[in-house]
Amino acid sequence: MTDLPSPWDIYARLQTEMLCGSRVTNQSWGTEAAMNHVLASLQDTKSPEADEIERTAASERRRERRRANLRLVYLTSSEIFPDPEAPLIARHELAIVQSKVSARDWSALCQVGSGCGYAELASANGGTSGGWRVRVLRLRRQLAAKAA
Repeated sequence: MTDLPSPWDIYARLQTEMLCGSRVTNQSWGTEAAMNHVLASLQDTKSPEADEIERTAASERRRERRRANLRLVYLTSSEIFPDPEAPLIARHELAIVQSKVSARDWSALCQVGSGCGYAELASANGGTSGGWRVRVLRLRRQLAAKAA
């Protein structure tokens, strides 16, 4: 087998490391970040050096350890392992809501629910941001009245 040019030799080694692991750990997050860094470098004219790739992996491992510590401190066990029925109930309730509105209104509600601003909603669907704000407000009130 021929030797791969840099950074692809490093990428192949990182892939082998990922294949050997069976759990998601800080190490695997770091390895994944290093692999992503190599792939992102394809857009640049300069390939990353080995130490730069290792720094990327070390930074992501450190970041993930910090996130894990924050989860241990601030999340309760009920938030880590939520009630499995809650998503099923929510999905059922959303299906009921979807059946009560038009496809265009449902799309607008989904976009607003995912964080889309009213100006963005207006540019994508036509109309004005104020018009969409009023329309969504009326939809919410109409659905709340039907639920009561």
